[in-house]
Formats: sequence, structure tokens, C-alpha cells
Amino acid sequence: MEDKDKIYGNQCGSDNAFTRKARLLQSMYSVEIGEEEGVGPIKASKQNMGT
Repeated sequence: MEDKDKIYGNQCGSDNAFTRKARLLQSMYSVEIGEEEGVGPIKASKQNMGT
């Protein structure tokens, strides 16, 4: 998963398999359209997650 983290940003390790895949797909799409990295996995988080 480390290579994907470099390309698609940090991913939440506590997600179940379905949510992990959905978040990764969302990150992949965000990279394609040029979005910047967000904060998550919840509003109060201070850690950058995904792209």
C-alpha cells in the first residue's frame, strides 16, 4: 500500500474492505481531475488523507 500512498495520499487504515476500496477509488479519481489532498477521515481530523 505504500506505493499507492505516495500517489494517492494517506488512506485510513481502520476502514473495512469495502470502505477502503471506495476511498481508494475516490482518491484515484481526485488525482485524475487534479484535486488537492483533503483532511480526514472525519471533519475533526487534522491529518491529510487521500487526494
